[in-house]
Amino acid sequence: MPPSRNRPQRTQEDVDREARARWDSLFVEADAREHAISRISLVAYMDDSDNEFSTLAPKYDYAVTVQGMEGVLKMCDFAPREFEKLWDVVEDHVLSNWNVGRGKKSTNSPKDVLFMTLAALKHCGSWDTMSGMFEMDSSPFQKMVKKFLTMLEPYRYDTFVKVEETRWTMRELMLTRSTFKNFPCARYATDVTFQHSDRPTGNFNEAKKFYSGKHHLYGHKVEVSVLPKGIATNCTAWSPAATSDYNMFLDNAEFHHSAMQKLEGEADLNDEGPVQDRFKNDWAILVDKGYQGLQRGFRTIQPKRKARGVPPLSADENRENDRISHDRSLWGVFSHKWAWDRNTYNMYFRVCLAATKFHVGCNPLRREDGEY
Repeated sequence: MPPSRNRPQRTQEDVDREARARWDSLFVEADAREHAISRISLVAYMDDSDNEFSTLAPKYDYAVTVQGMEGVLKMCDFAPREFEKLWDVVEDHVLSNWNVGRGKKSTNSPKDVLFMTLAALKHCGSWDTMSGMFEMDSSPFQKMVKKFLTMLEPYRYDTFVKVEETRWTMRELMLTRSTFKNFPCARYATDVTFQHSDRPTGNFNEAKKFYSGKHHLYGHKVEVSVLPKGIATNCTAWSPAATSDYNMFLDNAEFHHSAMQKLEGEADLNDEGPVQDRFKNDWAILVDKGYQGLQRGFRTIQPKRKARGVPPLSADENRENDRISHDRSLWGVFSHKWAWDRNTYNMYFRVCLAATKFHVGCNPLRREDGEY
């Protein structure tokens, strides 16, 4: 049956307008931080060319054209300028290791895969939702993202995280006036972050290891160490939420002993601060109240906790606690519930940590955070 002659023809402007409206619905959901994002679909880009890769990244370029810079920022948490800079850093590694060897190859350009992967990490919701944005089925989209991150994660973590520990020595921090304001003898701050997850299957004794008494939720914890500049230098593998901060620190003691040790030529630097006389060869670490007891074996600076059955803390002790808390980097609860495979949690966390470091590099932290 021939098509009706009265059917209106859709122009490219109509297609762009529909795509823009559907994308905007995603942004409203993301801004409201709801647990799920409404299903949307991106209308295919109508291009008369038979070459799918008429541009280096057709999906990314189309998103820039339709949504503009603000839309791309909402989609993947990187403005186009930042995304292009990130692509410049990882391009050689991606082109050398992605879509090589035997097996089925991805039909998407490497730059598009990076863009889609960042969008998936940004919204961290249903795979159906994210794959629908790019007109892909859920299963192939999920496999593509996991395979891409498996290839990219070690390189990004080494490039954006591990290298910073050797780059930013105490001498470099002091010369650039990047030390902590109240405790310049502290090299970095250490804390844990928590992310809510589903209750694990199995009996009660197995599930209770994942229950956090502090947050009253099941989830994962990861210890992260951060320089005064806001740059992460280390993170541990995830632990069940019931694991104490103290034990997680001890499990990562090898890193801490190495990172806090004074290097050759640093003996002449100003080291005035707490317990300096007991740890003459170490710089200090800022931690919170959950690490009580560490000071016996590590040079830690931490707020004082009121013991049971003793009078409240004095005014001077509370002021000192405020000084420590003002300097210490805090890690909060993740906004999204983790609903993906627990076996891949470390990979996703490290990728996000590396992305955060890159973002801080593009947008350096202010010297003063102000009152809070």
